[in-house]
Amino acid sequence: MYSNAKILEQVNANIAVTVNKDLSSTVINTHTGDRVEPCVVDIKEGKRSVQAAIEECYPEGHDPHGDVRSMTNITVREGSVCITIVSGSRGYVLCQPPLNLGF
Repeated sequence: MYSNAKILEQVNANIAVTVNKDLSSTVINTHTGDRVEPCVVDIKEGKRSVQAAIEECYPEGHDPHGDVRSMTNITVREGSVCITIVSGSRGYVLCQPPLNLGF
């Protein structure tokens, strides 16, 4: 765990996204170690867009229509031990082996 903390400090991370053994994800505030709870929205087909549902998650005083500075997608493919992470213009493919992902 010390090596993880050291990496987070070196890259000046504010949050970390974990991919858990059950293929769920967890967001962690790296400064406090607290889990950031997700906003759960009910998206009913044909009733509203995904964007409209996500906008409900923004607290008062925050603009859900501002310019996007960064976007992260994490894809875990069923039947594979590879995880694909795309963040901005960077792409990472993490596979076990050669990496020990713990899956």
